[in-house]
Amino acid sequence: MQQLDRFVRLIREARVDIEWWSQFGQEWNGTSMMWHAGKWRPEVVVTSDASGRWECGAWWESEWFQLQWQGLGESATYGITAKELLPIVVATASWGKMLQGRAVLARCDNMAVVAIVNLGSSREEAMHLRRCLAFLEAKWAIQLRAEHVWGENNEVADAISRNRTDVMFGLHPQMKRRPEVVDKEILKVVVRERQAGRQGSILEEVVEMLFRKGIAPSTDRMYGVARRRYLGFCEKYGRPPLPVFEKGLCQFLAGEGLKHNSIKVYLVAVRQLQVEEGMTDPRLGAMAKLRQVVRGVQRLRAEQGKGQRHKKPMTVEVLDVLRLSWSVVPGGADARMLWAAATLAFFGFMRSGELTVPSTGGFKPDIHLTWQDVAKDCVAAPTMRKVRLKASKTDQVRQGCTLVVGHTGDKLCPVVAVLGFMAVCRYYRSGKPLTQAGFVVELKSALEQRRDTQDTVSELERPRQRQQRESVMQ
Repeated sequence: MQQLDRFVRLIREARVDIEWWSQFGQEWNGTSMMWHAGKWRPEVVVTSDASGRWECGAWWESEWFQLQWQGLGESATYGITAKELLPIVVATASWGKMLQGRAVLARCDNMAVVAIVNLGSSREEAMHLRRCLAFLEAKWAIQLRAEHVWGENNEVADAISRNRTDVMFGLHPQMKRRPEVVDKEILKVVVRERQAGRQGSILEEVVEMLFRKGIAPSTDRMYGVARRRYLGFCEKYGRPPLPVFEKGLCQFLAGEGLKHNSIKVYLVAVRQLQVEEGMTDPRLGAMAKLRQVVRGVQRLRAEQGKGQRHKKPMTVEVLDVLRLSWSVVPGGADARMLWAAATLAFFGFMRSGELTVPSTGGFKPDIHLTWQDVAKDCVAAPTMRKVRLKASKTDQVRQGCTLVVGHTGDKLCPVVAVLGFMAVCRYYRSGKPLTQAGFVVELKSALEQRRDTQDTVSELERPRQRQQRESVMQ
C-alpha cells in the first residue's frame, strides 16, 4: 500500500489472521525460544496417515490415537489433503505438553501436506487446520517440520487409519494396548469451530453481496467517482477520511467547488463509504451547519448566474415540431423510428432509458424493449398498443409493468406512428438499436432545424449533460 492514510478493505483471510494473533497474544507468556543455528535434528518423530472412508490416526514411540470420520461431522467431507493434515494437528494438540520445546518431525505419505506444514500456507479448505497447527507450535514452542514417506514404508500409520490393530501390534509390539482418547475440546476447536467459521464466512460473504446488490451498478459507479474525489481531498489536506465529521464535510464542499445538483450525490457517496466500512451512519440530515452550507452554495451560484437551469416540459407544441421534422418531411426509416419513440415516450410517460439502450453493444433483451414487448389489440385496425416494460429506473427489482397507449385519432397518434415504423424497418439505419445519446443528438438537431434549441424534454437529456454523465460513469 503506497498511501498509508488510505482505507483498504481486508479480505476474510486477513481478518482471520488478525484474529489468530489476537488469540495468541492472550496465550503467550512473553518468552520466545531462540533455536540453535546449524543443522536441524529431530528429537521426536510423529507418523500419521488417513484413509478416505474410514478414519485417520498418528503414533510416536508407544503413543497412538485414531479418529473415525463418521463421528467428526463436516470433516468427513474434507478433501484427502485436509484429511491427511488433520491427524498431525490433533497429534500436536494432544501431545503438545510432552513435545514442548522440542524439534518434531512429522512424517506423512502426502506430499501436499508436507508442503503445507513446511511452507505454513494452504488453500481455504486446509488453511484453518494450518492456522491451528501454527497456534500450537507457537504455544508449546515446538519446532515442527514435515517429511514425505512412501506409502509402503508407512505401514504402522496405515494400519491405524484402517483400524487394523492386529497388523499394528505385529509391526510395533511396544505400542500401548489402548489408543489415547482425544480430548473433545480439541476436536471442538479443530473441527467444529472450523465448521462454524466456514458458515460464518459464507454468511459474511452473502451479506457483503446483498449489501452491494442494494445499489444499482450505475449508481455505484457515480458513488465511486465521488468517493475518489473525497479521498483525494482528504489526502491533499492531510485529513483522515473516516469517520466523517460535519466540519470536514463543510470544508470539502467549500474547497471542491461542487455544483448544487451534485452535492447530494457526493454526500450520499461519503455516507455510503462510512457505512460500508462498518461504522455508524453519520446521519447527514442532522448536521445543521452542513445543511446551511449547502443552501449557501445554492444561493451563491444563483447570484453568480450559475444557478440550476430548469428544463422546459414536453408539450404538444414541442411534439408537433418534432412531427414536422420526422413525420411530415420524408426521412426514411430513421425518421419514422424517432417519431415512434417520441410519441410513445410522450403518451406513455416513459423515460428515455426505457426506450433506448445505453450503448450500441449494451442491448440486453431481458431488460430493454423488444418488438415482443409491443402488442396491439387488433391486426386490421388497432385502437391501442400495450407496451411491456421489463425494467426501469424506478423498478429496481424488475417486476415490470404494462403501459396502454390508445389511438388518439389525430396527427400525433402514437399507434399510427408505431405502425408506420413497423411497416418500414425495425432498426436504425446502421442495423443497431437506438441509443440514448443518439436519440438526444437527433432530438437537438430536429429542434434546431425548427429554431427551438431551448426546448428540452424533462426526461430527454441534452447532449452536454449526457457527455458529462458519461464522463462521470467512466
